[in-house]
Amino acid sequence: MSEQMTRQVIDIITSQLDIDAENLNGTTRFHGDLGVDSIDVVNIVNAININFGVRITEQQIMCVETIDQMVQCIRDRTTT
Repeated sequence: MSEQMTRQVIDIITSQLDIDAENLNGTTRFHGDLGVDSIDVVNIVNAININFGVRITEQQIMCVETIDQMVQCIRDRTTT
């Protein structure tokens, strides 16, 4: 995974959830570790769409469990 992209995703998550990035990494789980709710998911997805210039829907993101999976989802949509 791209370390830079992972860092950007972590920055977005910390900003949206107002949490510290210290213990976040690629294996951090959105629901299990961060306790995100549906509003958090919408906010994170919107920020990712804007920051990366991709279009990920809330439905597509529902199967994403970890930060690494989120990064892969973004990469899949930015690779031509």
